[in-house]
Amino acid sequence: MFKRLDALKRCLPVIGDAPCIVSVGMTWIEWDRLRPNDGNFALKTLGSGSSVGLGLALSLPHRKILILDGDGACLMNVNGLITVGHKQPKNLIHVVWENKVWECSGGVPAQTGQNGPSSNPSGSVRQLTE
Repeated sequence: MFKRLDALKRCLPVIGDAPCIVSVGMTWIEWDRLRPNDGNFALKTLGSGSSVGLGLALSLPHRKILILDGDGACLMNVNGLITVGHKQPKNLIHVVWENKVWECSGGVPAQTGQNGPSSNPSGSVRQLTE
């Protein structure tokens, strides 16, 4: 397992100058320091990453689109995730940090931290490929 900052550094060469939709919290601060760019878009509403990213991916099919999101934020808009799964845009990359809390709310525990089917006690990083 590695830290979020290390994972963000690994995203840099893959993403290039692609537009990046970034959820609130420390991810925004870390990403903006690593890649200060007019293509970085800070979201102010938890859960909107999948919907905003999907809209951009569908309207800009020739561009890679990156979403940097938290597990708690994803839980705020499960419908957005389902729609992304239905549309399956090939140019959309959605990176989700599993820290089991709503970081921007002072570390309030998220349901991903419970002992349910969405819980991943190992905190491992999984790479999805075609």
